[in-house]
Amino acid sequence: MKRTTLLSTGILLSFLFFSGITGCKKDNKEENPASASDSIVIPATTKIFTTEAWAGDFVSFDSASQAFVFNAGSTIVDNLAVGDIIVSTYGQGFLRKVTQISTSGGKRTVTTVPAALTEALSKGKLRINQALTYSKIKSVRTFVKGVSIKPSQSGKMPNDGIQVPINVVLYDGDGNLNTTEDQLTLDGEFNMSPSINAYIDFQPFPPHVETLDISYTLSESLDLANTINLFSFSWDDEITLATLEFQPILVFVGALPVVIIPEVSLMAGANVDIQSNVTTSIEQHYNYTVGVKYESGNWSTYENTNKGFTFLPPTLTATANAQAYLKPELAFKFYGIVSPYLNAKLFGEIDADIQTTPWWALYAGLGVNVGVKAEIFGLSLDYEKEVLTIREKIAEAASNGSPGLPSNPSPANGSTNQPVTTALSWTCTDPDQDPLTFDLYFGTGNPPSLAQQGLTAAMWTPPSMAHNTTYFWYVKAHDNHNHSTDGDVWSFTTEDQTPGDPCNGVTQLTYQGQVYHTVEIGSQCWFRENLNYQTGTSWCYNGISANCAQYGRLYDFSTATSACPSGWHLASDNEWKTLEIFLGMSAIEADQTGYRGTDQGTQLKSGGATGFEALMGGTYNLGFYSDLGVKGYYWTSSNVTPTNSWARILDVSGPAIGRYESLSQNGFSVRCLKN
Repeated sequence: MKRTTLLSTGILLSFLFFSGITGCKKDNKEENPASASDSIVIPATTKIFTTEAWAGDFVSFDSASQAFVFNAGSTIVDNLAVGDIIVSTYGQGFLRKVTQISTSGGKRTVTTVPAALTEALSKGKLRINQALTYSKIKSVRTFVKGVSIKPSQSGKMPNDGIQVPINVVLYDGDGNLNTTEDQLTLDGEFNMSPSINAYIDFQPFPPHVETLDISYTLSESLDLANTINLFSFSWDDEITLATLEFQPILVFVGALPVVIIPEVSLMAGANVDIQSNVTTSIEQHYNYTVGVKYESGNWSTYENTNKGFTFLPPTLTATANAQAYLKPELAFKFYGIVSPYLNAKLFGEIDADIQTTPWWALYAGLGVNVGVKAEIFGLSLDYEKEVLTIREKIAEAASNGSPGLPSNPSPANGSTNQPVTTALSWTCTDPDQDPLTFDLYFGTGNPPSLAQQGLTAAMWTPPSMAHNTTYFWYVKAHDNHNHSTDGDVWSFTTEDQTPGDPCNGVTQLTYQGQVYHTVEIGSQCWFRENLNYQTGTSWCYNGISANCAQYGRLYDFSTATSACPSGWHLASDNEWKTLEIFLGMSAIEADQTGYRGTDQGTQLKSGGATGFEALMGGTYNLGFYSDLGVKGYYWTSSNVTPTNSWARILDVSGPAIGRYESLSQNGFSVRCLKN
């Protein structure tokens, strides 16, 4: 017959020792002697089985009927009777009371119900003093991306502490983790070093717990950055980040083994009601001891705390009430059943309202609950209480002031010879670090008129500026508290025009597959090349495409008036006069016909000072081509009669510009002018 290891009452009475808590020793237990005044009484009905003995005969456990099934020849069952209390370290350990023993189908079944320690131990004292360190973690389960468990390396935790780096998206509105426009994120680091200290005094007549005193000591450090990239949103929820299961703690009261398995679950959550984006960071450190005590039928709690806070001022633009938190929950399973537990909520909170003073306040806090599910100790009442509550204001906004005076203008105030493409910039700060927007006033008058509102950057580029012109400008700064500051009026003068320069902002464009460059002459922006776009009634000189490529096409008047690209047009007779007068021709001369002026034609011809580069493209008249390389004929958009229109003629051998009427059916060159 196989021998089953069973420790009965007689043997139990010979034990006058309390064993200690499991450490990292090979046999997973450590013994400490009890005082001489301690005594232990274990009823004869308490039957203790070693793991090896139990595993030898055990077949299965039916959770529905709470019955153990053994082999038919099991000597374990031979030693059991209805009413016995079974205790074993097998698995997570168990503590159960036998209610029925039966044999069927070659198997023996022991039906049980949960038992209390007061049924297994009439008299004795249970002591626990255990630190939960990183090296004692048995298994880790993580439930979200961005969470890991490692030994604490920050120097904030003593004795092999536990570090939890966190980079978690708590909420993502569109389900796209690659965008942040509608996310609530936590980013930081949590460190902890928990331990438990328990004392339980079991007394007989009737068997009961006289004293139960369980305390938790935790060192915790949370450095948490909370970013809420949302607008006008409310959300309240929490998620489980990870669960840590520690190696079993095995405590002996005499020969009675008590199996305890610690677990830590980490939750994170937020309560959010905001009308803006919020970013802030709080670092908080706590060292505290909290406890729950039961003595002679009465419950009580106690606590002792040290704390410290640092923070990063929040960035936000409007109303916000947001709390982000990390909540570690520490539970101790006696024989697989949760009994004493603790949960601690460490939080950072922002409370902001732009209508109040101060308009924002930053809080840090901690709330700790402890409890005991007391059935395992023979007490019918479960007990839970909030032992520790901390909510401290760690920062608040000062009285809000107006934005500072805009300064450091670029170009510098009063500067000259500035490019017509100059961008404007300035500096402006706010005493409360409020976000600023700017209105830009700009023009040739003093004071200048509003040109742009709501700029978020301290810079602006005018759409166009003229040469040799003085401009005035100033900036008005606004914060998000309805405060504003007007800057001083500044001025600068643009540079003189350099002949041949391209137009401001439009150096070239592509039209119908061909690139055209621009030239600025006075206040006008012209094509630098003759138009070469095949449309309507138009010709290449002598029908040769190479002539079109070099000199552009020749158009009749009707086609010429609509041939330029959008935003450009065929210059009118008066617009040609404006060009000629800018080049030095008198207004009286400009109104005359025939060749007028002095050297204005030379300035416009190829190699001339203006960069206009007029070409001698010749003409087409009733089937005849003439004057290629000798004269350049250019249409204006102005009619003289229904059959005649104004044109300009440049001659390779003369310096002036001709103004003539011409039959609208003739083929002349086209130069486009910007609208």
